[in-house]
Amino acid sequence: MRRVVWIVVAAGALLLALDFRARLQPVYHGPPGSKPLVIEGTPGPALAFSIPVASLQSGLVTLAPPPEGLVIHYWATWNRESAAEIAALDSLVRSGQCPAQVVAVTADPMPSVARYARRRHITLAILLDPGRALEPVAPLKAIPSTYVFDSHGRLLVYREGPVDWWAPRTLETLRATARSGDVGPGPAGT
Repeated sequence: MRRVVWIVVAAGALLLALDFRARLQPVYHGPPGSKPLVIEGTPGPALAFSIPVASLQSGLVTLAPPPEGLVIHYWATWNRESAAEIAALDSLVRSGQCPAQVVAVTADPMPSVARYARRRHITLAILLDPGRALEPVAPLKAIPSTYVFDSHGRLLVYREGPVDWWAPRTLETLRATARSGDVGPGPAGT
């Protein structure tokens, strides 16, 4: 009887250790060839924008630069590279290590996006922009592509192609959006 108890205790301890180890390691960094987001040069001019866009989760929302900065990531369910990358971005946001507000933007039809997000347990804020309402602020040039704005609406980074969301330089860039006052002056009057 004691032997059975020890086997059960050892098996339980092993399962707990494996579960704890799995929680410590991010599952997915991004597709092969992913690169970190890095601020290069000086920020662009401050843009005052407030754009209504359809949200998969909550109907119509108004997109504006929040105090913690904003990441706009274009992706598509049909694009293997960007669809794989969305899992890494979602895991980063879920981990709490991304201080910026993140929105994933797609022009795909709502039913296929909803089905895709449900099947893959994606919890990111997903915006549906088939009419390209975001074009004046963040033009869609490639899929995947990423824009990072600070709290003043200044463009800090634009990247075409996949991003390694867990790279230390990417995490530092995302933290810099929250410290946007460190980057330079905001729009007049702020």
